[in-house]
Amino acid sequence: MKRWIILLFIIASVMMTGCETVEYAIPFSEGGRFTGCATGYVEEITIELVVQNGAIIEIDSLGVNESFSLAEQAKDEIFERIISNQVLPAEAVSGATTTSLALIEAVEAAIVAAGMEPAYFKQASIKAIEEEIHQDQTFDIVVIGGGAAGLAAAVEASLQGKSVILIEKLPFVGGNTALSGGEMSVPGSDLQKQLGIEDDVDTMIGDIYAGGRKTGKLELIQTFCENINSTLQWLEETIGVEYQTRVYTVSGHSVPRTVIPIGLGAGIVDRLLFLAESNGVQVIYNAKATDIMIDETGRVFGVYATVNSQEHRIFAREKTILASGGFSANVEMREHYNTQWASLGSEVLTSNSPGITGDGILMAEKIGAKLIDMEFIQLFPYNNPASGKHYYLDNIRASAGAFFVNQEGERFVNEDEVRDIVAGRILEQTAQTSYEIFTQSIIDTLSDDPVALEEVERWLNQGVLIKRDTIQECAAYFGVNKHEIQKTLDQYNQYIVNGKDEAFDRTLGFKPLLNGPFYMLEGVPSVHYTMGGVAITQHAEVVNTEGNIIPGFYAAGEVTGGIHGENRLGACAVPDALVFGRIAGGYAPVLED
Repeated sequence: MKRWIILLFIIASVMMTGCETVEYAIPFSEGGRFTGCATGYVEEITIELVVQNGAIIEIDSLGVNESFSLAEQAKDEIFERIISNQVLPAEAVSGATTTSLALIEAVEAAIVAAGMEPAYFKQASIKAIEEEIHQDQTFDIVVIGGGAAGLAAAVEASLQGKSVILIEKLPFVGGNTALSGGEMSVPGSDLQKQLGIEDDVDTMIGDIYAGGRKTGKLELIQTFCENINSTLQWLEETIGVEYQTRVYTVSGHSVPRTVIPIGLGAGIVDRLLFLAESNGVQVIYNAKATDIMIDETGRVFGVYATVNSQEHRIFAREKTILASGGFSANVEMREHYNTQWASLGSEVLTSNSPGITGDGILMAEKIGAKLIDMEFIQLFPYNNPASGKHYYLDNIRASAGAFFVNQEGERFVNEDEVRDIVAGRILEQTAQTSYEIFTQSIIDTLSDDPVALEEVERWLNQGVLIKRDTIQECAAYFGVNKHEIQKTLDQYNQYIVNGKDEAFDRTLGFKPLLNGPFYMLEGVPSVHYTMGGVAITQHAEVVNTEGNIIPGFYAAGEVTGGIHGENRLGACAVPDALVFGRIAGGYAPVLED
C-alpha cells in the first residue's frame, strides 16, 4: 500500500529569486518543497507546496496580498479543499474568482515543479484509497483516526494478535504529531541519569498538575506519568524510533526532561505506520467516520464510515477506539466553547492539521459520552505569522536565553511562563505580535541538529527571521523601536550581571546576549491544543454523562479531556497520545495504588 505520510516541520532551505521555482529536498523522506506563482486580482501570488509520497501535505502562502477581505477567505478555502481531498477545485470561491483561479494556477505550477501531473489532482473522485472497504467488514479492533494515538493503539493491538482496521478521513496519516517536533517529556529517563539530572514520576505529576492550575484529574495524570518511560522504551526497542542525545527544558517543567526524536514527529509516525502495516493493520484513507454504532444494551460495536460518498459499516468484535484529535481547526466549535480568549475566530490561525475538527468528540457526545474541559483552549505563543505553524526553533527558547519584545522594543512577559500566559500577554501587544531575540551563540549550539539549522536558513530566506550585526538593525527591519530595544537589551544583560531579573523575575535560561550577530524572529499566537474532550478512565474507557463506562468504547489522545486541565505543558501531547493509545490498544498500564 502506498503510504501517505504527512510530514510537518520537514524543514528545508528556501531560496527564492522573484518567482523562480526551486526544489528543496526533505531530509527524512521522499518528496520536496516547491514554489508556484500566478497573477492574481491585484498582484502576483506565490505559494509554497510540500509534497510527500505523491500527496500534497502542506501549502503555505508566501504572497497573497490582495487588498480585499475575500482574498484571505478564498486562500483558506482553496488550500483546505486541496489538502483535505487531494483534488484541485473545479470552482472558484464566490466573490473572489480571480484570486481563486490564481491560487489554483499557482498550485498547479508547483505540482509541475514537483515532477507530477496536475491532471492527477483533477479527477472527480478522491484517489488515495488503494484498498477497498467492503460492506459489513468485521475486525477485533476498529480505530478511528491515524495520529499518534490511533497508530499506537493499532500497533499495540496488532502486536497482541488482534485483527485491526484504522480509518483516517484525510489522505495521509499523522495528525498533529506529524506536524510537531515529536517532543516527549520523560521523567527519570536513562538519558537524564547519564547527564546527572535528578527527576522522577512524582515531580512530573506535580509539574503537570500545577501547570493545569490543579484542575486535571490526578488519577489520569498519574497513569500518564507512570507509563511514559516504558512507552519511550517501546518506541526505541519495538518501533525503532531514534532520539537525539540531548535533553531540553520546556517551560512549566521544573527540570530538563524533554527528548526529541530524529525525524521529529514525522519520524514517530513513519515508524508506527510501517509496523502497523507490517503487522497486518488495514489502513484506509479518505474514510470519514460519521456515527458510532451502539446497541440496545449500550455497547459500542463499530462505526459508520463514508468512503467515496458511499456509507459503510465496520464492526468491532472487541473495541472501537476513538483517536480523532481535538477541534483546533474548527473555528465554529472553538468559538462555541471559548470562554477564556476575546476571540478565537478565523483571524486566529491554528498550528494544527486541517483534519483536527472535533468530529470524534461530536460523534461521542451523540451517543451519550461525557465531555469535560471543553472551554480550555490553548494558544501556542510563537508561530509563523503567515501559516500559524509552530517554529521548531522556538523549542530552544527556554534554555537558551532568548527574550521577547513588542513593537515598542520593550519586554512584556517572563519568557519562562507557561503557554497560555505568554500567549495572552502577546495578544495585548500592538498588532498582537512579538519578536524573539537571540544571538549567534544560540545558533552555534545547534551544530549537531541539522533540522534546526535548516529551519534557520528557511526562515531567514522567508523574512520572518532576520540576522544583523546589531540589535538596532534587526529592529529597523521589523519596524520595532530601535532606540528602546537597545535600552531593553542593555537592561536585560545588566539584570543577569546583578543576578536577578527585576522586571519579570525570570530564572530559567537567563543568559546574557552580549555579542552579535543578533537574530530577531517574528511570531504570533495560534490555536494549538484543545484540552477538552471525552471523559475516560485510567484504562482509556469512555465514560457517559452518568459516570458509567460505555462498553466497547475507548479513546486516546487529544480527543479526550481531563488530563491537562486548564493548560497543557509543552512536550506532553505526544506522550499522552502514545501512552493512552497503547492502553486503548490493550497495553496493561502501570497503576499506583
